[in-house]
Amino acid sequence: MSVVLPDKLMLGCQPLLVTLNGHELKSQTLRTLFINLAALKLLRRAGWGEFGLVQNQLKDNIRELLKNIYLNLSIWQSHLVNSYSFGPMTILTVLGNSVVLATAVKRSSLLKSPELLTVNLAVADIGMAISMYPLAIASAWNHAWLGGDVSCIYYALMGFLFGVCSMMTLCAMAVIRFLVTNSSKSNSSKITKNAVRFVITSIWLYSLLWAILPLVGWGYYGPEPFGISCTIAWSKFHNSSNGFSFILSMFLLCTVLPALTIVACYLGIAWKVHKAYQEIQNIDRIPHAAKLEKKLTLVSYLAEKSLK
Repeated sequence: MSVVLPDKLMLGCQPLLVTLNGHELKSQTLRTLFINLAALKLLRRAGWGEFGLVQNQLKDNIRELLKNIYLNLSIWQSHLVNSYSFGPMTILTVLGNSVVLATAVKRSSLLKSPELLTVNLAVADIGMAISMYPLAIASAWNHAWLGGDVSCIYYALMGFLFGVCSMMTLCAMAVIRFLVTNSSKSNSSKITKNAVRFVITSIWLYSLLWAILPLVGWGYYGPEPFGISCTIAWSKFHNSSNGFSFILSMFLLCTVLPALTIVACYLGIAWKVHKAYQEIQNIDRIPHAAKLEKKLTLVSYLAEKSLK
């Protein structure tokens, strides 16, 4: 980062070095920045033209150092924002989903089959909040990940498990709503609680399978770029065929396919509602058309009588 300064220039910066050592600055970046600024100022005062190349290098150094300081400050600020935002988010998530679960328990005998998926979504959300957010808050305050590789893998596994479970639950909700909307009353009653329970069990097994795969050798878990949380090692997408195949497969089967299914189902529901609305409009037009037909018949009859 820093330029190797000539002896003549280092001699001029010696008072600053003594001052810096006396204050014992903890940041090596700040020490280097101050030395570069002092050397540049000394060059300008002394008018040492023979050090023109060194002067340009000093300017480049100062720009790079200021950029690094700004980035480090931005990361530090983002850690504080995360720590302050995760707290209320955790409380609201736990309280909100607890209300959903309490309501479901209170009226369990009255729950309809599709509503079991809403309960499952609440379980996944509250599980994510309890198992992950406290670690994320503590790491954000620490400005670094707390714990070693084991806690990092645990955090990433929980995030992947509950994340896939939430996505697949939303997908199942969309499919069931589409089936109910596009079927008769007799057929819609065939979606029983046992069928929905089977779907929920399949969702958890599917999510658990994907979460375990990095532990058995396909894919990797690792820290995120800011270093205060862990997730899938996205950097392996370009660095490893193993990571590439896992991330691509996961992206297609756990994100793209469910998302397309959700969009297709709700578009189908919207089209069904649109057709039903058109039918209602046509029914409303029938009396008006009949009245108009009667009036036209009467007018034609009177016109015919008048001609006679």
